[in-house]
Amino acid sequence: MLLTAKTEQASFRINIKKLRMEIAMSEKINIPDHYRRWEADIKIGKKEDHVTIGYWRDGCKGCGICVDVCPKQVWEIIEAKDKWNGQVVQVTDAAKCIKCMLCEVHCPDFCIKIY
Repeated sequence: MLLTAKTEQASFRINIKKLRMEIAMSEKINIPDHYRRWEADIKIGKKEDHVTIGYWRDGCKGCGICVDVCPKQVWEIIEAKDKWNGQVVQVTDAAKCIKCMLCEVHCPDFCIKIY
């Protein structure tokens, strides 16, 4: 079978998409045990998806950056007497998440994982 450059590129793109999906699926399983988990089925545009939010409460210093950068207000600051500054963040509604990953990227303590 003779492949043209266009079909080779299309085949390559499909393989990359498959690989990304396999990586994403395997990462869903590997959230560390010390992370709290929230899961929800979400809809982004017309596409249905699943989101798993992992959050490491003990590592959170309650700076609130994730609350500020989240476009859908998934995070909120709550009072926590066991923390040095008296606050931490928590997920309000995982179903609002659009998987933009801004919270994960901006967290200075690497306490958030979005899958």
